[in-house]
Formats: sequence, C-alpha cells, structure tokens
Amino acid sequence: MSQIHAMTETGSKLTAARGRRPLATHLVGQNVGLLLVFALLAAAVLLYGAIYWIRQHSLPGNFEVTSTVNNPELSPLATQFLEYVQHPEVAHTVAFAEGTFNPVAQMANPDCFKLFTKEELDAIQWDSLEEEMNASIEYDIVPDYDKLLDIMTAAKREASGG
Repeated sequence: MSQIHAMTETGSKLTAARGRRPLATHLVGQNVGLLLVFALLAAAVLLYGAIYWIRQHSLPGNFEVTSTVNNPELSPLATQFLEYVQHPEVAHTVAFAEGTFNPVAQMANPDCFKLFTKEELDAIQWDSLEEEMNASIEYDIVPDYDKLLDIMTAAKREASGG
C-alpha cells in the first residue's frame, strides 16, 4: 500500500491513504441490502416457475384459477372450487362475505333462498328494490366539476393540516 507524504507550511507531515475505490464497488457496497432483496425475489419467482412447471407442464401465463372457459392452463382445482361455491350454505356465506351484502345467482335455488333471513333480504333490497329505484334519480354529471374539485382539494388540504 503506497502512501503519499506532503509537508505543510508549518512542517508537519500529512499522510494520504490510497485513492478512492471504484464507483461500481462503492455502489454495490452501499446497496447490498437492495441487491439481496432483488436476488431473493428472483429466486422466489424461479422457484415458483419451477414448481408450476412440474405440476402443470407449462409456465404460468395468467392467474385466472377459477375460470374453466377459454383457459388454456386450467387449474385442476377450478371445477371443484366452482362446484363448492354452488352449495346453498356456501353461496349464502358468499352473499354476506365481509363487507358485502349482495344477492347471488344461487338464490334461485329454493334450498339456498330459504337460508336468507328477512333482515338479510331487506339488506340486499330483495323485495324493495323497485320501490327504492322509483324514489331515486339518475346520476347526473356535476355541472361545475372544476369548481367542485377546487373546493374538495382545499378541504382535503385543510383537514390534513397542509
């Protein structure tokens, strides 16, 4: 390791170490964590692709696992899953999955329909939809959208303290 010696005006000796390391080495050293994450991501994707290839004899092209129509990479579980969700008890559960209150096609099945309580039918507007539609008006475009956007933006800024 060579060192460079220099004398100052006062006569003291300064010692400078070797020159800086190459930029590529510096960048790798500073970003080793990020590079490790990318390496792990690449390994996970390759492992997933390998497992998929072994099980399906093809590479993944899309992730539509429940479609049995026009799907060249049909999942072996798709048909079983679709049969499962057709059961009256499961269809009732799906209708009231967390955060939703929606009618399901299986309600045409009397065994499924009888699982719904009056309160649940009211919640999905089963018997009152036509009446409620008559009391509603068609959605209309806001006449002065730009002005409304300015008002909303100002209110958001004020609420966030910014």
